Amino acid sequence: MVLLWQVEDMMLLDVNPRLNLSTFVNTWIEPEAEELMQKAASYNLADAVQYASAAEMEKRCINFLAHLWHAPDDNFVGTGAVGSSEACYLGGLALKKRWQAARRAAGKPADRPNIVVSHIAQVCWQKLCSYFDVEPHYVDVTEDCLGESRAAEKGKGVGGRQGACLLRPACHPSPQERGLEVPLHVDAANAGLVAPLCRPDVLFDFRLRHVASINVSGHKYGLVYCGCAFIVWRNREFLPRDMVFTVAYLGKEEENLTINFSRPGAQTSAQYYNFIRLGQEGYRRTFDNFFRIYNALRDKVERMGCFQILSTGDMPVLAFRLKPLEGGNKRPYNEYDIMMGLGEHRWMVPAYTMAPAASDMHLLRVCLRVGFDLEMADMLAHHLEQVISKLEKHTSPAVPSPGQAYVEEQSQRAKEFKRRAGPC
Repeated sequence: MVLLWQVEDMMLLDVNPRLNLSTFVNTWIEPEAEELMQKAASYNLADAVQYASAAEMEKRCINFLAHLWHAPDDNFVGTGAVGSSEACYLGGLALKKRWQAARRAAGKPADRPNIVVSHIAQVCWQKLCSYFDVEPHYVDVTEDCLGESRAAEKGKGVGGRQGACLLRPACHPSPQERGLEVPLHVDAANAGLVAPLCRPDVLFDFRLRHVASINVSGHKYGLVYCGCAFIVWRNREFLPRDMVFTVAYLGKEEENLTINFSRPGAQTSAQYYNFIRLGQEGYRRTFDNFFRIYNALRDKVERMGCFQILSTGDMPVLAFRLKPLEGGNKRPYNEYDIMMGLGEHRWMVPAYTMAPAASDMHLLRVCLRVGFDLEMADMLAHHLEQVISKLEKHTSPAVPSPGQAYVEEQSQRAKEFKRRAGPC
């Protein structure tokens, strides 16, 4: 018991997960789903023979997603993953291996694969390039874009929409119109469930013939706890055979298609429960409620007069920044000061810097999830007003604010890192 108290004491100062608005990761599930997770806590999805029910649940989840994303036929293939990072690695590796095989078959060099991603893509894409020797080509996002998908016009495949955190395959003209066949992997970690149910006019899925694979995080808007994601390939020809392994030391020969061998079965059981409990209509109503809260919070923030809304409303995520003052004058505080001020009220609303081409631009982001209701939105807006009032009274242009000092410190660290790293 004493050791239990000791561990609990270590956790006392942690942020309340419901007040941590920095992340899309879900922090509440129904008690029945929690009960299922407890029962499946010892299940290892790598052992599909012994835990056949969990393996079947995973297959049904993949089937649900493939049809939601308009797979053209039943020849699709997919797998679960511990997160969208793993799913993106699998999608990226499949693209790389197919490209290398095609190059070798044509008698061409296959030693410099590259991928085009937005500068606002998740860090897992940088990791993919570093870990698996892929050359990255980045699509710049500048301040005049303000998160819009105009940046996609410069790329060959995937453009990012920052405010909505929605990846859209977009290119003008398309690679096919230029005589190129460039398959795309769509990282729909956040929007893979929201977009087809609430924004069906957004084309990102297998309705676009050049989309080869799509991933989504179950532990985000799939509404389960952390540790659940899925990837689906359009059909089996897009999954290289040498990515699928056969193991025979768990009682029977089994195929394995993941980077992590052992994977928890608990999250998959909760995801399957949610899919059959809510269905498409239940998820749609849940997401519609998020959008109602988003609209209410956006209106409250906009009425304060000092913020510019950057979000486009495609996702229940509110991104905003301080408006520049008239005459080019700078405020004596910045978004990082607001983040710190909200932290005094126990909220975690992150401030961060935009992509390199817009690195002078900072913003704040609120990710709406289950457990954040209209009353909490009112409290957050009220505390935000209090923080602004305090900063207006107690900051001065003559003295750098803590947030401004932090930005300068980070800038100096970045310069020192580049100096030590030397030329690329």
